[in-house]
Amino acid sequence: MNLIKKVIDDWDPIEKNQGNSNNEYGIEINKIEQLLNSTTDLIKLSEGIYEVFIRAFGKDTFKKSKSECKEIAQILLSQKVIKKIINDWDPIDLFPGAPDDEYWTEIEEIEQLFRFTNNPIKLSEAIYKIFVKSFGEDTFKKSESECEQIAQVILSQERM
Repeated sequence: MNLIKKVIDDWDPIEKNQGNSNNEYGIEINKIEQLLNSTTDLIKLSEGIYEVFIRAFGKDTFKKSKSECKEIAQILLSQKVIKKIINDWDPIDLFPGAPDDEYWTEIEEIEQLFRFTNNPIKLSEAIYKIFVKSFGEDTFKKSESECEQIAQVILSQERM
């Protein structure tokens, strides 16, 4: 599943989904993906997200604030950085054969932790547990010290 789609569907900016993830914000997600690919600037991205939904649905329907759009922009930018780090690391050697969103579930979990911790040990332990839970110890063969190195790389990224 596309990370942007998951974030937007969960946010459900106009309560279109109402618990049903089959409904999509396809056009808006494509526009946000274009924005995300063209900038790493938090303000530009958050303003862009706001504009995408205002243009699509109008102010009467889209009732999210600019600060809520900024929170979504922060999540998307963090996920973009973490996705690159995890995909480059490729902890179970899926690439180049797999789609680039193959680790999306793990990236989402790591990003949630990243928002709430600066502790490399805590993050590395979580990364290790996330990948063991997802793939099992027979498939995920990275050590805890390798996970600590990845945690350090993630934490060295500028907070959005």
